[in-house]
Amino acid sequence: VSWKDPAGIVLANADTTSLRDLTLFLRCNDRFAEDTLTVRIATVTPDSLRFGEWFLLVIPHPKGPAALMREAAIPYRRRIRLTQHGDYRCSVTPVRPVRGVEAVGVDLQQSR
Repeated sequence: VSWKDPAGIVLANADTTSLRDLTLFLRCNDRFAEDTLTVRIATVTPDSLRFGEWFLLVIPHPKGPAALMREAAIPYRRRIRLTQHGDYRCSVTPVRPVRGVEAVGVDLQQSR
């Protein structure tokens, strides 16, 4: 099975003042053999504004023995402010089908 369709992600936002860092993550199995992967990231804000861009994921290889499942975390944006209350809807789509990706997600953390 290959990942080829958009992965939809909803970021519920109530904090319009804090700076945060956004990290993309992939959960992969042993069929995943890529070291880079280009994806299309599209975002729709709560008031329906749209933004999209291509983004190159550089995926680190695990150190030590290969595990059956691994997670790669790739920094995407630092020190961003989501200025609107409500749901930000994101989709992440690979530019070509890729094997071994079982899940795609976003982690939003307070900037340090």
